[in-house]
Amino acid sequence: MISPGSRLAVIIASLIVTASGYALQFERPATQRLSIVRLKFGTSERQAWISAINNDSISKLSLMIEQFDPHEFLSETAENGKTALMSACKKGDLDLARRLLDLGADVNAKTQTNGTPFMFAVLGGHLEVARSLLDNGADIHVAGSNGWTATTIAAAKGHVEILKWLVEQGADPQVRDVYRSTPLLRAVSNGFEQVAVYLLSLPDTDVDVQDESDNTPLHYAVGAADLPIIKLLVEHGADHTIENRKGQTPYAMDATFQSIFDAK
Repeated sequence: MISPGSRLAVIIASLIVTASGYALQFERPATQRLSIVRLKFGTSERQAWISAINNDSISKLSLMIEQFDPHEFLSETAENGKTALMSACKKGDLDLARRLLDLGADVNAKTQTNGTPFMFAVLGGHLEVARSLLDNGADIHVAGSNGWTATTIAAAKGHVEILKWLVEQGADPQVRDVYRSTPLLRAVSNGFEQVAVYLLSLPDTDVDVQDESDNTPLHYAVGAADLPIIKLLVEHGADHTIENRKGQTPYAMDATFQSIFDAK
């Protein structure tokens, strides 16, 4: 028969062992502790993950990373090749982007049209995300299937500060896409005056550059009746007599602006 003193000693020893077990459990790395309670990633979860990518659902992507082991599905992409990192970059979620990179997401992954996480960050106008991607080895010179690079995207979307930063990093501000268009042509055709001002301040920018249809920036500005940009281009010496493939000159396209050209 166990004496009361011995029974107490057994209970104390048991408590010490149990407590030690808990101590060891919480001394493990956080990833090891969390893996014990993470759920199994199956077909329905895969579909939910891909749906979140397609819809740029940052909250859902973040939640699934918490609930499941991300290494089981980090490489899963949407049908067009879009990744979770691309969604995070497009939405400008720097914390999620950094976490995905830490987990091993490919910083230079490509969609079917050659889009990269860096391009998505520029598309969304998220400079800090773009900086973080560059720090992690992003290639800023990649061209999409349409020939658009990050500089083309920045100019076409009016993100002048990102464009300036890209040029500082060595990106080409005169790059042509598959339509022979340049960042200046894209900026003017979309009405982004400040982008045009910046590009025209660069020494190698041709104010009369022509695309595959032989349109110049002035053709696009006159076609859009964009008076501020018309004046800007004229101040930089734009030639209003250049013909496009249809035989049109900026001068003849709209008589409203002929006085501006005549005064030059």
